[in-house]
Amino acid sequence: MGGAVSSITVGSLAANSFSPNAQAILAAARTINEQNLKQFTLTTQREFRLDANKLKALVPGVPTDKVEQVFALFDPQNSGEVDSCELLATLVLAAPQLSLDTKQKAIFELFNVSSHRVGLMVADEATLLFRTVVVGTAKVLHALATPPSLEKATHELPRVAFFENLTKTMYGERETLTYLDFAQSCQDTPEIEAFMVQWTFSR
Repeated sequence: MGGAVSSITVGSLAANSFSPNAQAILAAARTINEQNLKQFTLTTQREFRLDANKLKALVPGVPTDKVEQVFALFDPQNSGEVDSCELLATLVLAAPQLSLDTKQKAIFELFNVSSHRVGLMVADEATLLFRTVVVGTAKVLHALATPPSLEKATHELPRVAFFENLTKTMYGERETLTYLDFAQSCQDTPEIEAFMVQWTFSR
């Protein structure tokens, strides 16, 4: 994926599992199952913004205080709403019980939001996917970081051009990708594979 974000590692979640923020994220992520994933997908297809009550409904087994803590991590300005794809994708990536393949497919479906192109992802959706994965994951990692680490990590997040280049690498001359195409590109393209591995919380 390149050195630009090498100091930001998703291993921080496991390493800081004793912290309240990490415990809240893991509490929500560990409840995710196939039914949750379907609801997550339906939510992102209908709504780009999410409030705390809607999040509670999506993870009903999680204590209210932990849901509110997770929501607050993604709403630092206290606006009362967050990016639904950003928050839900991060929870999927943080779920230790889900395989990498399951996470990858779920992420694809979360960002495949067009009702008239179900199952086909266009380049703009892929760019949004890559960028949102990084921004959402970074918010969690920032919540775990010490102030000096936080400042360094903030400056090291990639620019939009980085994500656009990932998309160009993945798509080539194609206009759309099926999930199988997407998964194959993730596996066959070193830059994409490195990206997915670096920004996915491992078991």
